[in-house]
Amino acid sequence: RDERAAKLEIRVGAATFVRPANYPPSWREEIALNVVHVTEVGTPEEFEPVDWLLYTTLPVDTMEQALRVVDIYRRRWIIEEYFKALKTGCAVESLQLESAKTLRKMIAVLVPAAWKLMALRTLSREERDIPASAVLDEVEVAVLRSNPAGRSLPASPTVADVCAAVARLGGHLKQNGRPGWAILGR
Repeated sequence: RDERAAKLEIRVGAATFVRPANYPPSWREEIALNVVHVTEVGTPEEFEPVDWLLYTTLPVDTMEQALRVVDIYRRRWIIEEYFKALKTGCAVESLQLESAKTLRKMIAVLVPAAWKLMALRTLSREERDIPASAVLDEVEVAVLRSNPAGRSLPASPTVADVCAAVARLGGHLKQNGRPGWAILGR
């Protein structure tokens, strides 16, 4: 969703869930969770109202605690974007590694790359004028400059300049809008 102001109503409660009969007896017989229900009131017609039902083990005895749960949930999008950077941008799933051990090692190598892809993409959209040095070191910028896609970088490139150069390496054409994970990953 695009960012917008919304008036929210927040209710809290508790729920206990019983282990389904077909689950192993080694699983807990029941689990007690706190529930935070967030609904939007007075939603303009052109928008779908916010309606979140959040289950948590965190306490929700005060409004401050309930708001903390809501805030944590709001931050899940950055986590989703990070996993897109790892899965699509770094193409982890297409590697077809044969063991969990090998996959863990490869993910350890790709985690910093995914972080840099995400930082470049996010900052190039939100804070375009930040110096590229906030994400890339001098060697990485020099390597990018050594390629035709990066030769036009200014003396002091911004994250937007560097993101555009990385996207050009992946075959991105400026008239196609903002580059996505697949293009940046290439």
